[in-house]
Amino acid sequence: MILPRSGGCPPGPGSCSEGDLRDRLTPRELEIARLVANGLTNKEIARALDISHWTVATHLRRIYSKLEVKRRTELGVSVLMLAGPWSGDPVPPARQAAPQKARKAG
Repeated sequence: MILPRSGGCPPGPGSCSEGDLRDRLTPRELEIARLVANGLTNKEIARALDISHWTVATHLRRIYSKLEVKRRTELGVSVLMLAGPWSGDPVPPARQAAPQKARKAG
């Protein structure tokens, strides 16, 4: 099981809720964890939230520690199990396609 090994939620579907996540993570950490679960990179999260990618990395270290996960994929699965799918914008601004620049004929 990917969930916390000690003092966390017991294993099994439906045994944890989004409230459990909110008790362990700050609102900003929860926001970042959900964006990770949605597949965004640190740089994409930084652009979407208008913060440094180093700040994102710091939040992730704290999140990993609090949820006792070691990998980004573990975090994503834990967040999806505990909080369900992202209910915000389906495609955060960082993931929207940028307009393509026209190439000069040469």
